[in-house]
Amino acid sequence: MPLTVSRDGYVRCTYTRLQLTGLDHTISGLDEDRERGVPDTVLSTAITGYTEWVDSRSSLITVGWDWQMNAVNQLVVLSRSGEPRSNLMLVDASGADIGLALTAKLIGELIDGLPWQLVVRRSIAARYAI
Repeated sequence: MPLTVSRDGYVRCTYTRLQLTGLDHTISGLDEDRERGVPDTVLSTAITGYTEWVDSRSSLITVGWDWQMNAVNQLVVLSRSGEPRSNLMLVDASGADIGLALTAKLIGELIDGLPWQLVVRRSIAARYAI
């Protein structure tokens, strides 16, 4: 069955289908201190940003999340921060919604299992010429 956007704006599918569909990177960027409401006199000590992905088959599912750059064991790593944003509502085998909280949790687990960090780092480097 093809994915469709419901009247309430959600795309519904099972977690298994989401895993099989896959996600493709669309854009990543750096947060700017002024956009976060940080006063000019405060020095930012963290590099943060955002990334957006779509499903690789229909581009109907959108998933985005914020990330933070950290130094771990003398390596620079990106880690997801906060809950993912999405137009996806996961459903159980009977087609019933599993709810926003569980959908966000499962999408977060899916994201954390993907090798997204390298893709985002390359996108940031290309976009900001760093």
